[in-house]
Amino acid sequence: MQTQKEAYLYEKLEHDNVRCKTCNRECVISPGTTGFCKTRENKGGILYSLEYGLISSLSINPAEKKPFYHFYPGSVFLTVGSWSCIFTCPWCQNYDISKTPPGNKESRSKILSPYELVTIAKKNNCKGTSMSFSEPATFLEYAVDVFELAKREGLYNTVVTNGYFSSEAIDLLLEKGAHAFNVDIKGDTETYKQYCNADIEKVWQNVRTIKEKGAHIELTTLVIPGINDNESCLNEIAERIKKEVGPETPWHISRYFPAYKFDRPPTPLSSLEKAYLIGKERELLYIYVGNVLGHKYENTYCPDCGEELVSRTGFTIHKNKLGEDKRCPRCGKEIPFIVS
Repeated sequence: MQTQKEAYLYEKLEHDNVRCKTCNRECVISPGTTGFCKTRENKGGILYSLEYGLISSLSINPAEKKPFYHFYPGSVFLTVGSWSCIFTCPWCQNYDISKTPPGNKESRSKILSPYELVTIAKKNNCKGTSMSFSEPATFLEYAVDVFELAKREGLYNTVVTNGYFSSEAIDLLLEKGAHAFNVDIKGDTETYKQYCNADIEKVWQNVRTIKEKGAHIELTTLVIPGINDNESCLNEIAERIKKEVGPETPWHISRYFPAYKFDRPPTPLSSLEKAYLIGKERELLYIYVGNVLGHKYENTYCPDCGEELVSRTGFTIHKNKLGEDKRCPRCGKEIPFIVS
């Protein structure tokens, strides 16, 4: 199978230059060169994806690992990633693939057509597919083709992303069958500018669009000591979640561990619990502490009466009191879960 395919979103310019429209960087790429992420090359005025079906990572994972706590809890998704990224985060937890361009990576990759991937998902009784591990914007064409086929086969499709897709890419993903997104919210304006070389407002615009167009959305913040663990930053994130997508939107507060260029110690538990309390003060209804096995805030509680509704340890659900009506059995409040 060819691992190069003409890009779906780009604009032809003068002198065979092109403007990539896949993410909000909108790189202008001259002939014979690649853009910021090094996954798209201009060949004679035509922009090509260099990693179509080039799979760096492939596994069957529970929804809770994405994390999705409110989208088909307890189900599993065939999860794939490719190579490279469109951000520059120096603490990247998947740096071995996200900091590596796709050039000459066939020997380290599986090569699977969309049909082959969907077939694997069906054979393994997966609820659907998930584009994750590396940033899905870098392999948009493959994701779109997989989603379109998977949707026809009755499967559900999820995206775990930094949220820097172009608006055209978000629309295309939704049109072809993206059902749920987990978007990283990495910090405040300065965090994005200094560490990600990106504009936070473009992320929040996509978050709003996903919500407005009816897809399921959950948000995740990796809390990093000295970067985004101060009260001002956490307050801003919580306030914007409430304002942009509503207090019922799940917010996952995850523990950082040293990786890539960062050797700071893991996030103290006190910082995660501080973030949790800040979210509660801002009236967010569903806040979860992640990467802390067995913490009580892994569980889902009724925001009205406090009843423990879903009990979790890591990616395992031990107890789920929500029935098909998705109501708290104690007080009757409807809980915003999507279930089978």
